[in-house]
Amino acid sequence: MNNSRKIVILSLVFVLPAITFLFLKMFGENKFEIPVLKDAQAISACDTTLSEILKDHIDVVWINNAACEDGACRSEIDQLKRVALRYESVDALVFTVFSDVVNNVNWPGGNLSTISTEQAVSMECVGEETNSNRLLLFDPEGRLRGVYEVTREDVDRLMIELDILIRYK
Repeated sequence: MNNSRKIVILSLVFVLPAITFLFLKMFGENKFEIPVLKDAQAISACDTTLSEILKDHIDVVWINNAACEDGACRSEIDQLKRVALRYESVDALVFTVFSDVVNNVNWPGGNLSTISTEQAVSMECVGEETNSNRLLLFDPEGRLRGVYEVTREDVDRLMIELDILIRYK
């Protein structure tokens, strides 16, 4: 192969991706959509406890219907703290915990409210089993955007979706 042909092919291999990247950077727009699982009217019609706490901010609600004796909920609380530490400076984010176990936890930031399990939320309203232990994500309009297990993988997914909600709210 002659040298000029090699130079043209090599130039295309390096220049074409750079031009494509610059074009997309200048004219492209990344929009991520998080689906609405339940609208605010359906939630307020089903459960008044939830509709009372959802007010013009992003809400992460932990509904803990499991017994947490002898530190059994330590891993769940550690996952919640991980989210709280990452979003400590975000005023538009509020954590609400339906459980009696978080009252004795050193919580980072002041955006936590705890509600006793006596004032239970009907998990059927969000399409979950009554005895489930879940995190719920609500947008500022009170719409349910996500239901997550309290595992590292699901909490990672929650944080990605929180980034999207915070950025595009």
